[in-house]
Amino acid sequence: PPQRRPAHVRSMSSSSGRAQADMACKELVASGEFNSVEYNDTLYDASMILINYEVPCVIVEKSGSWIGAISLKDIVTFCVLRGMDPEMGEVQDAFRVKGNVAIADPETSLSEAIEIMKNENQTEIVVASEEKVLGVLTAVDIALALDGKGEQQHGSNFAPNEGRTT
Repeated sequence: PPQRRPAHVRSMSSSSGRAQADMACKELVASGEFNSVEYNDTLYDASMILINYEVPCVIVEKSGSWIGAISLKDIVTFCVLRGMDPEMGEVQDAFRVKGNVAIADPETSLSEAIEIMKNENQTEIVVASEEKVLGVLTAVDIALALDGKGEQQHGSNFAPNEGRTT
């Protein structure tokens, strides 16, 4: 069976079929779409977006500005440690603020992005310029691109207006 690749990552086309390690992150991020939630949404709402759209993390916004990210691990850890129902908790209680999220400038090379993720012990990296998020890349996205095993993107798995796809 063909390998499934997240829809938020663009397929690379080069003569070798491989991305180069010095290629900029912006080249792998697709159309700039990403899933987001407001900081006062419930943890349940965020978890449903993460599960239904198979994304590694969701960007957290407050009044239209991105302030961090949240993953299923963040939600499960928060709820389990507190014995809390995800429908009762809010994203603002469990998300990682920008300072605790791996971030790459759009011009950052793929090899630099890998180093950032390793240094920050993260499996995904938010590609952002100043206050504008372009997308999210995972270590798997980068590895597949560098190995040339990415496949053509057919549509998108982003939810129109579900969580605010931006």
